[in-house]
Amino acid sequence: MSLDRKQITIDNDIFFQSVEEMLEQGLSVDIKVKGFSMRPFLRDGIESVRLVRISAEELKRGDVVLFRHNGRHTLHRYFGIREGKLIFKGDGNCCLTEQTEPAEVVARVARIIHPDGMVTDYGTKAWRRKSRHSLMCKALRTPIFIAKQIVKRVIRR
Repeated sequence: MSLDRKQITIDNDIFFQSVEEMLEQGLSVDIKVKGFSMRPFLRDGIESVRLVRISAEELKRGDVVLFRHNGRHTLHRYFGIREGKLIFKGDGNCCLTEQTEPAEVVARVARIIHPDGMVTDYGTKAWRRKSRHSLMCKALRTPIFIAKQIVKRVIRR
């Protein structure tokens, strides 16, 4: 028996309103990653993430967070607080940051779900290693990422 999965498109406002409602009920929510600003940590259309509700007070530097910014929902890494505003930056962005109010925090990524079914849970050694890698400057991160992919392919052969 095989399931034929069909893809549907839902307006982001409606989609994220539903996500927020489920999180408020205490549920975790899995969503497919969309966009390139978190590469190479999260890849567009490849990984999914499990979101859990969190308050701004619970955030730790390096957490990957879903938040509202300029009328949109964004999934970026938390860097700290400056003058009462939370600072976020996508791993693929070396210089650009977003600042938002603490009330705009929606959820934290608790798990990455890879296309092969493997998972990387928040706080594990694998998560910390991937996070450190992603926090490096883009000028260093890209060649390191490519080298790691080549080494992995060679080891698998």
